[in-house]
Amino acid sequence: MVGRGSVLGVFAVLGFVAGIAFGFAIPYVVPALAYLPKIVTAQWFLAGLMGALFAVVIVLAYIAVHHN
Repeated sequence: MVGRGSVLGVFAVLGFVAGIAFGFAIPYVVPALAYLPKIVTAQWFLAGLMGALFAVVIVLAYIAVHHN
């Protein structure tokens, strides 16, 4: 059985990698979001949002795989 610390570490690494990937994608996404308020189009906000969404998807996939 995998310990909680290693599971948390894996999610942290995956979130970090997702943040980097979305950081590269943001310059292509921001022009499409020009009509939204400035805070929503801020690079740090978009990277955080995409990282959070990716983490939720990973957790849901983990639950689906390990569901009894």
